[in-house]
This record gives sequence, structure tokens and C-alpha cells, in this order.
Amino acid sequence: MDFVLAFENYLLHTKKASDNTVASYIRDVRQFCDYISTIENLELSSCGRDCICRYTEFLHNKGKSPATITRGIASLRSFYSFLISECAVEDNPVYNIPQQKMEKKLPQILTGREVDELLKQPGNKDPKGLRDKAMLETLYATGMRVTEMIS
Repeated sequence: MDFVLAFENYLLHTKKASDNTVASYIRDVRQFCDYISTIENLELSSCGRDCICRYTEFLHNKGKSPATITRGIASLRSFYSFLISECAVEDNPVYNIPQQKMEKKLPQILTGREVDELLKQPGNKDPKGLRDKAMLETLYATGMRVTEMIS
């Protein structure tokens, strides 16, 4: 049985995950499966915590960002939980894997000139342009997020 395909169907139809989430998780799981079959020479069922730790080190050595490694671990945690539910494995080797330290990035701030350019973008001649301009000005003035405005 192709567990990766079954996991993809599970994400799509049972979990109702977004297309981006499904694509990312499946890519992460396939990369892991390639790693354990070519480098570790193991099956999914015989992969333990040490194997997962070596995999995270492998990703780190390949220059993957902490965010990418953390997402990969989340993908594998979900995949192994799925495998347990399918009785394909007994334990989840990803259960207590430590998370990567994430870099905290400062928010990008627009200059006054950039704000002026942004606010000039919508047209003032039609109702949609006036609406867009009002929305941009409201977002800028209040610090509201776009998702907050549209909900």
C-alpha cells in the first residue's frame, strides 16, 4: 500500500487541509522517505527517534531554514500519527523531537513615500476604486489586518 498517497487522501478528504498544506506535507514526507530509503536504508516502520534526529541534522546541513525544518517535523508527526491510525506502525518516533529555534524577524515598515504611493493606487472615479482607497486608508490608520477587515 502506498502510504504517502493514502496520507494525501486523508489530508484532502478527512482533514480538509488547504492545497498549500497538502503540497507542503506531501513534499516533506516524500523527502523523508527518500532520505530513510537511500541514506538510512530503513523502512518507515523501523525508523526511530534517532533516525528523525539525524534527518533534522541532515536538513540543517543542507542549509534548510529552521522554519522549513520545523514544518518538516510537523509533517512527519502528522504522517506517523496517520500511520498509527492505519496500524502500519506502532509508535510515533517524531513525538518528542525538539523544535528548531525560530528567528524572530522585525516587521517591515513602509516609508512615508511608500505609503503615499500605496494610497494613490486605487482610482477615485468608480465605486470599486473609492472602496479600495477607503479600505487601504482604514487598514493603514488602524493597523488592522486584511483578514480582520474582510471578516
